[in-house]
Amino acid sequence: EIVEDLPRVDMFIHGVGTGGSITGIAEILKNSYGHNNVWCVGVEPAKSRALSGAPFEDCKGHLLEGMGAGFVPGLFDTSLVDDVAPATDEDAEFWAQELARVEGVFSGYSTGASLSVALAMASKMRPEENVVIIGCDSGLKYLGGSLYKVPKK
Repeated sequence: EIVEDLPRVDMFIHGVGTGGSITGIAEILKNSYGHNNVWCVGVEPAKSRALSGAPFEDCKGHLLEGMGAGFVPGLFDTSLVDDVAPATDEDAEFWAQELARVEGVFSGYSTGASLSVALAMASKMRPEENVVIIGCDSGLKYLGGSLYKVPKK
């Protein structure tokens, strides 16, 4: 759908869980738009930076479910992913809540993490360039937790 709908993609940002989604999507985008024309960025929790080379014992607990397990997953192809960026729990939570409040997109921490990285990177890009992220989680599984907890009055 991305290739069908967009004449070009300058940057693709996606959270890394098993590595399968970002690797497969990066391969399609690079084959479609040219390997050097799309910059693909994996997102990992700031507290668990295994993709950036942190040893397992330095990978701590975090809120970004499905990401940052403390090792580099076998499906993650570093030849297709140009960069890895960290996302904090706080930024992921803030942007997930903003997506729901402002845009009506009910997502979870992983999508908030990708959005936080995308906004930081987009601020350094030219106005005509674009960034694509995929909202890969629903907010439904977070209703019992703190992400969408309504403050008591």
